[in-house]
Amino acid sequence: MHRAKLFELIGLVVLLFTAGWQFLIEDVAKQQVTAGRIFILDEKVDTIWGYLRDLGTSNDPEHLREAHERANKYFETTETFLGLWPAQSEIFSGVRTVLYVFGSLMLIFGKYFEYRFYKEQVQQSR
Repeated sequence: MHRAKLFELIGLVVLLFTAGWQFLIEDVAKQQVTAGRIFILDEKVDTIWGYLRDLGTSNDPEHLREAHERANKYFETTETFLGLWPAQSEIFSGVRTVLYVFGSLMLIFGKYFEYRFYKEQVQQSR
């Protein structure tokens, strides 16, 4: 009986941990990434408009080259930032899923052992 309760307790703690992980960490991180992507999109539009303005107002080749380099550097930096999140998200989501399955199995095993214990008690009492 003691083993059954221990399995259940471990399973419940793991499930609580995975739920907290999802609600407190993953969901907040996704909201922050979404806000960051909106900010980056806004910055990209500003950069494009600034680049187009520079193209239309300047005939100096050096000034145009600098504007082009500035725009390219910005776009490379933002693409690097946006590429990091999906890989990290998949890894952490996979770990959370494994922990969730583990916690669920611990609960099932705990209930199974409890059932076996009561079944043995009933057979002994006859």
